[in-house]
Amino acid sequence: MNGAGHLIRITVLIAVATAISEGTACAQWLQSADTPGTIYYNGGSVGIGTSTTSGKLTIFSKTVDHLRLASSNPSDWTLTNYNAGYLGFREGTATLPALTMFNGGRIGVSLNTPALATAKLTVFSSDITHFTLLSSNPSAWSLVNFNNGYFGIQEAGKTGFPALAIANGGRVGIGAGPGTSLADLGIYRMLLTVGSSTASGYLRLRGGTTPGTDGLTGIVIDRNGSTTGFVTGLSTAGALRIAPMEAMSEQGLTDANNAATGLTMDTVGNVTIGPTPSTGHVLTVNGNVKVTGNIGAKYQDIAEWVPSEVELAPATVVVLSGTRENHVEAATRAYDSKVAGVVSAMPGIILGEEALGHERVATTGRVKVNVDATRAPIAIGDLLVTSSRPGFAMKSEPIQLNGRTFHQPGTIIGKALQPLAGGTGEILVLLSLQ
Repeated sequence: MNGAGHLIRITVLIAVATAISEGTACAQWLQSADTPGTIYYNGGSVGIGTSTTSGKLTIFSKTVDHLRLASSNPSDWTLTNYNAGYLGFREGTATLPALTMFNGGRIGVSLNTPALATAKLTVFSSDITHFTLLSSNPSAWSLVNFNNGYFGIQEAGKTGFPALAIANGGRVGIGAGPGTSLADLGIYRMLLTVGSSTASGYLRLRGGTTPGTDGLTGIVIDRNGSTTGFVTGLSTAGALRIAPMEAMSEQGLTDANNAATGLTMDTVGNVTIGPTPSTGHVLTVNGNVKVTGNIGAKYQDIAEWVPSEVELAPATVVVLSGTRENHVEAATRAYDSKVAGVVSAMPGIILGEEALGHERVATTGRVKVNVDATRAPIAIGDLLVTSSRPGFAMKSEPIQLNGRTFHQPGTIIGKALQPLAGGTGEILVLLSLQ
């Protein structure tokens, strides 16, 4: 080639280079001198597979794969623009992308179905483990979605019940140990394990679907999931019940198994120990009571439930009925040896069973008594007997016998602890029938 030819070629190359660098013309990069290439440059923007550029770099592909990152590592990574309008990163020849970005700012992990990406982050896994949190600590934690619909947090490498499990319906399990399965969360609202793996205690909360016939809301406390423990629950009336598990099903308490209830507290705080809850008393014990300490009572008399044909007011002096067995009536005769005690308003201790037509008759202790001082004033320490005024006591007048003073045997009610100068009234008396 002569010098003129070289000069022409150099001039052309300079002109092309100048046009490309200044962006004054739409230029095309060539793979060879004769065949147009697939990389385009236009005004500072680059197009791969297309001459229409909408950004600094535009890649067009007739397949979904747009960009592949290859290395000496056997696994390549591909940037894929799926026809459905989402972008994904896929490893090698894998079917599902490892990471997918959907419209609306949603991200899917191992997911390429837009309809399933209902949240900002959706993770799909072919096994139950979805997330694993690692640290320099040897123990790692995994976020687990169990196939039967339970969600849990579990220590990596562990099997069985997770450290925390959440089931549908708001049921929660925490740290359940041996003998516990995920099926238990289908029964209990809350399942909590405390203690070591060999000696665990459980707190289980359960709510029934049909109160009063199905299991009621309650708590089960047992050991190692055995049938030895306690069940608590609420009746349809709102009473709290506690019973041994041996006496009823651990699934809960129902109104039908009152007979097995160990303890019941009603809505006003009255407590019953044993079956057949009682009302009207702060504490009712259905069974025997053994006390190894002291029993303290505000009031200072001991009374019994005794039948009476008529209702008798407190402080009434009573005698045994002459016509009815085991009955009492108001005293009407002075110095009556059938004296039986005094009706008590509020005994410290009461014996027998309450029933209609029964009165609380005190025989021991300190009790208020109706007294009549019209015949003689009553001083502290005076012995009292029945009087002719119905239901009243009076001062006992001693008799003289062989120079000695005696009170009539069998007529004494007790000793006056308060004086009464005259008339009638009510005083405190120390009962001592003799």
